[in-house]
Amino acid sequence: MEWRKVASTSVFRVGYSAATRVLGVEFVRGGRYEYLGVSDEEYAALMGAESIGLHVNRHIKGRFEHRCCSGWAP
Repeated sequence: MEWRKVASTSVFRVGYSAATRVLGVEFVRGGRYEYLGVSDEEYAALMGAESIGLHVNRHIKGRFEHRCCSGWAP
Protein backbone atom coordinates (compact mmCIF):
# COMPACT_ATOMS: atom_id res chain seq x y z
CA MET A 1 0.00 0.00 0.00
CA GLU A 2 1.35 3.38 -0.99
CA TRP A 3 0.70 6.15 1.56
CA ARG A 4 0.26 9.85 0.73
CA LYS A 5 0.02 12.76 3.15
CA VAL A 6 -3.07 14.85 2.49
CA ALA A 7 -4.11 18.43 3.18
CA SER A 8 -6.78 17.86 5.80
CA THR A 9 -7.45 18.92 9.37
CA SER A 10 -8.73 15.46 10.33
CA VAL A 11 -6.92 12.99 8.03
CA PHE A 12 -3.13 12.73 8.24
CA ARG A 13 -2.55 10.40 5.29
CA VAL A 14 -4.26 7.97 2.97
CA GLY A 15 -3.04 4.71 1.46
CA TYR A 16 -4.53 2.56 -1.25
CA SER A 17 -3.85 -0.81 -2.83
CA ALA A 18 -5.61 -1.35 -6.14
CA ALA A 19 -4.58 -5.03 -6.09
CA THR A 20 -6.42 -5.74 -2.84
CA ARG A 21 -8.94 -2.85 -3.03
CA VAL A 22 -7.99 -1.73 0.49
CA LEU A 23 -8.09 1.94 1.49
CA GLY A 24 -6.07 2.98 4.53
CA VAL A 25 -6.88 6.15 6.47
CA GLU A 26 -4.74 7.52 9.29
CA PHE A 27 -6.33 10.29 11.33
CA VAL A 28 -4.59 13.34 12.76
CA ARG A 29 -5.79 12.58 16.30
CA GLY A 30 -4.69 8.96 16.05
CA GLY A 31 -6.22 5.81 14.73
CA ARG A 32 -5.72 3.96 11.49
CA TYR A 33 -8.46 2.12 9.65
CA GLU A 34 -8.51 -0.06 6.56
CA TYR A 35 -11.66 -0.06 4.44
CA LEU A 36 -12.23 -3.15 2.31
CA GLY A 37 -13.60 -3.41 -1.21
CA VAL A 38 -12.91 0.20 -2.21
CA SER A 39 -12.81 0.69 -5.99
CA ASP A 40 -10.22 2.69 -7.91
CA GLU A 41 -13.00 5.16 -8.77
CA GLU A 42 -13.93 5.69 -5.11
CA TYR A 43 -10.27 6.23 -4.21
CA ALA A 44 -9.94 8.78 -7.03
CA ALA A 45 -13.08 10.55 -5.79
CA LEU A 46 -11.61 10.72 -2.28
CA MET A 47 -8.30 12.12 -3.47
CA GLY A 48 -10.09 14.68 -5.65
CA ALA A 49 -12.52 15.77 -2.96
CA GLU A 50 -12.49 19.37 -1.77
CA SER A 51 -12.55 18.04 1.80
CA ILE A 52 -10.90 14.65 2.42
CA GLY A 53 -12.31 14.38 5.96
CA LEU A 54 -15.84 15.19 4.86
CA HIS A 55 -15.60 12.69 2.01
CA VAL A 56 -14.45 9.95 4.40
CA ASN A 57 -17.37 10.70 6.72
CA ARG A 58 -20.00 10.87 3.97
CA HIS A 59 -18.84 8.24 1.48
CA ILE A 60 -16.47 5.78 3.19
CA LYS A 61 -17.47 5.30 6.85
CA GLY A 62 -20.51 3.06 7.19
CA ARG A 63 -20.40 2.06 3.53
CA PHE A 64 -17.37 -0.24 3.50
CA GLU A 65 -16.41 -3.01 5.88
CA HIS A 66 -13.46 -1.87 7.94
CA ARG A 67 -10.84 -3.03 10.39
CA CYS A 68 -8.99 -1.00 12.97
CA CYS A 69 -5.22 -1.18 12.90
CA SER A 70 -2.83 -0.28 15.67
CA GLY A 71 0.29 1.77 15.21
CA TRP A 72 1.54 3.61 12.15
CA ALA A 73 2.09 2.03 8.77
CA PRO A 74 5.53 2.43 7.17
